[in-house]
Amino acid sequence: AEEAATTTREAEEAEEPVAPGGTEETPAVEDTAANDAEASPATAEASEDPSGAEGAAAVQDDEATDEVDELLAVGENLAGMTLADVEGEADVDENPQSAPVKTPDVFDRMGYGSSEDGDGGERTAADVESDDDDDRDLVAPLVAAIRRADSGEEPLSPSSIGAKAWALSYEISGFVGTLDAPPGVDATIDELPVFIRNAVDALPTLARALALAPEPVNTQRKILIPAAGAHRVAIVEIIASLLEIGIAGVDAAVAATEVVPGELALVPAVAAMLFTHVQGSPLLCVATRVVCTALQSPTEALWEPLLAGGWASAAAAAGVTPAVEPADDGNLQTRVARAAGAAVELKPGCRECNVGFVLITATTMRDLEGDEDPPHLALREALENDAGWQTFAAEGGALERLDSERSGGLCGPKPSRGMSLMDMAGGGGGVGMTSQELLQVLQSLSAQR
Repeated sequence: AEEAATTTREAEEAEEPVAPGGTEETPAVEDTAANDAEASPATAEASEDPSGAEGAAAVQDDEATDEVDELLAVGENLAGMTLADVEGEADVDENPQSAPVKTPDVFDRMGYGSSEDGDGGERTAADVESDDDDDRDLVAPLVAAIRRADSGEEPLSPSSIGAKAWALSYEISGFVGTLDAPPGVDATIDELPVFIRNAVDALPTLARALALAPEPVNTQRKILIPAAGAHRVAIVEIIASLLEIGIAGVDAAVAATEVVPGELALVPAVAAMLFTHVQGSPLLCVATRVVCTALQSPTEALWEPLLAGGWASAAAAAGVTPAVEPADDGNLQTRVARAAGAAVELKPGCRECNVGFVLITATTMRDLEGDEDPPHLALREALENDAGWQTFAAEGGALERLDSERSGGLCGPKPSRGMSLMDMAGGGGGVGMTSQELLQVLQSLSAQR
């Protein structure tokens, strides 16, 4: 029996086929429990519990399927996403925090409008139509806004009224910039563009805006100071641009305009702000342009009220300025000499911000004192008969001392001279820097800081 079994096994081995290419098959490994345990302990344990092995295999298959499904879903979502979707999801915050409260900057507090929201004279599409539209009316919306605020129909919005007023002043100053020479004494208002004629007609309403004063503000040193307001700066800019046209009819219309009928004329109201709003450079710049241009005008009615007293208290009563002391309720030459005389006793850097603009006004008056033309004879006589002015403007007086400090040389190489304070106020010839441009420069510097 053993021999037969051996013979049969040898015959079966001889009949087994050989792998192609002469490659021999790998000898089979005997399937024993010990070998299974060495190869895979988990498999050995599973072999002891057939039901557990089948469950584990099913769980692994389900987890693999879930992972594949998740990857496919993510791939589909990414394929269908746009850049905006990605940015939108990136901006989502599971724990959003409340936005910080914006602290009002100096321009908010002084009534000029924010340095970030563009209210400081920036012309937007909502405020001004396209410049290509010659039929737009820039005067009517401004007049309506001033009347609503003046009547109490709606609260005062300095930035809103200021934006409309600056849009008009922008057009007027643009027209002035196109003039190669003054129109001349024979020119009339009828020769001016329609929007300028409309502005001249609306002067009584525009003047009322000067009486719409914002609330006073506290400085960082806790000092209460009067606020200028973007609307009043822009209105004064319009007046300055109208006077710079140089037409007698326009000058006469400005001279006849009153903030308070029978009590306060327009030019004295502007001059009063030059001495009370000592920390508002945009207002001081344009107010100086108005006063100096008015003084140089041949229309005597434009500057004659400045040579009399009483307009400082009238401006305070109308709400244009805060209250003034009785000693400050004098004529223009007295107030100029008083302000500059007090400043000369202080060191540079310790003086009020309006001193430089008062000095520009004083220099203009001194130059006109020597003018022998008939239109300025009354001004010359008034200055010559004023003892306080003569002391102030005399040789070695406060005016000469301040002027030497302003125009004197410095130690070392002389630096290149840029735009001076007089250039900004229009005293160096030409319009100079407008209050809108100055305000935008200051706001941009404040925003960068």
